[in-house]
Amino acid sequence: MQNLFIIPGIGYTVDWIKFLTRNWDKKYGIEPHVVDFVWMGESDKFLGRFERMGKYLDEDIKQGKDVSLLGISAGGSAVVNLFYPRRDKIKKVVTICGRVHDSNVRKMWNHKPEVLGVYEESVKLCEANLSKLTPEDKKRILTIRPFYDEVVPVKTMIIDEANNQRINSAQHMVSISLAMSLYSRTITDFLKLGQL
Repeated sequence: MQNLFIIPGIGYTVDWIKFLTRNWDKKYGIEPHVVDFVWMGESDKFLGRFERMGKYLDEDIKQGKDVSLLGISAGGSAVVNLFYPRRDKIKKVVTICGRVHDSNVRKMWNHKPEVLGVYEESVKLCEANLSKLTPEDKKRILTIRPFYDEVVPVKTMIIDEANNQRINSAQHMVSISLAMSLYSRTITDFLKLGQL
């Protein structure tokens, strides 16, 4: 069974994501593990949290498990960052409504600057890591975006040379919910593509 590490975005509860993926193990043969990244905080908190998440992920990799990553909203940049140094060990990556470039996030949000520091650092690192990925690496990434998103600009969700899929939806929360439910087969088929 494939292990799927899911990182929610800012304000998304682990319980909600667990509910949306509650039957993926029986229905698709994919076992979801939802992990809270703890997004709130100033920039200097990012590195410690990112390293902690990497260690957690490495435990499963060391056990020889088949591991893929899924990032929701802000979690999209996090999964790309986790993938880059482990791209020879991670099978696939999926981002849903995730900002993966254009790190000037503060102009889009009404939060205090210290709240967005961790998120901003993640997008900055993601931009750098995407520039180092090969076309073959990017073929193992699926991005899912709606027609319109009032929170994350749609153009910041697309990765050149990756598998970029647009779903028939609009608005951030609605699109995430639909991607994880009605369009879940799009995600699971991609994760299982090439699996023996």
